[in-house]
Amino acid sequence: MNAEQKWIHEYALAAKVRYHKFELEFVQILKDVERSKTHKALDKSSVHAYAVGILGFTDAVAYSFIAVARKSREVPEILESGLSVFVLNRMVSTLKPENADELIRFAQTHSSRELERELGRRNPRSKCEKVKFISEECVEISAHVSGAFLEKLKRVEALRAQKSQPHGVGRALEAALEEYLRKHDPVQKAERAQRRQTKAQATKHEETQRNETQCDESSKQSAGVGLPEELCARRVVRRVPLTAAQRHAVFARDFGRCTNLGKDGKRCGSDQWIQVHHIVEVAKGGGNDPANLTTLCSFHHDQIHQLSLPMDERQAVG
Repeated sequence: MNAEQKWIHEYALAAKVRYHKFELEFVQILKDVERSKTHKALDKSSVHAYAVGILGFTDAVAYSFIAVARKSREVPEILESGLSVFVLNRMVSTLKPENADELIRFAQTHSSRELERELGRRNPRSKCEKVKFISEECVEISAHVSGAFLEKLKRVEALRAQKSQPHGVGRALEAALEEYLRKHDPVQKAERAQRRQTKAQATKHEETQRNETQCDESSKQSAGVGLPEELCARRVVRRVPLTAAQRHAVFARDFGRCTNLGKDGKRCGSDQWIQVHHIVEVAKGGGNDPANLTTLCSFHHDQIHQLSLPMDERQAVG
């Protein structure tokens, strides 16, 4: 090794130390963000949303850093180990206070393959599920599945083969997922319902408008006596359950994602724990027309209702 090569090698080793130190600094930052709930103050529903939306991490990097940050509460010595976040993330499901010193020393003195083998020996189910992009169109997925799962997968393959449809593991999984989404995805259900009910909804809307006009005129004379209660909902505050058609219309329009806009003007866009929200509250005369409805994740739904409470009630709830 000549002088230049030696210098480059020593510089690389020093950079590696700085890089790992920099990684662990971010682990500590995310730990503090979660402890202090800084992410909520910035209108982010989770530390992951903060790491991706504000810090610009990819999903995979955010998950790794957060997993290590949370494990460091139980095993604080990992922050002084000098190991990379990538290595520590592979260890989190096996690391415990009683084995931390031994396992950290093993990781420091053995190769990645040897560490993988040791983790598998200690905890056969510890290996995380992995998603790897092979090309723009192809993704490789590895995951632990049960024997029952494998039997179901083979059955789907057989059924597709009987119908002369493209088969194989990937095709069978895709078909199973499409069937599940067809039955359970509110957005797809909404789109189908809208296609079936376009004419019926238009007719119903016209009839509702006529009934509301009749209710307004009649209420001045008879205070609503003899009229169905649902026709006078605007006069008597009464929560009427949403119909399937109303829910479908809202989910189709909003794509089943949270519509809340943050302080930066960006839409939340989460598709987790989605709920239907009345823009004008029912107690203030808001109805169930889709124009008065929107979809929100549970975090932003709760946040909006908290902000609508008087300050004393808000503090009591908090």
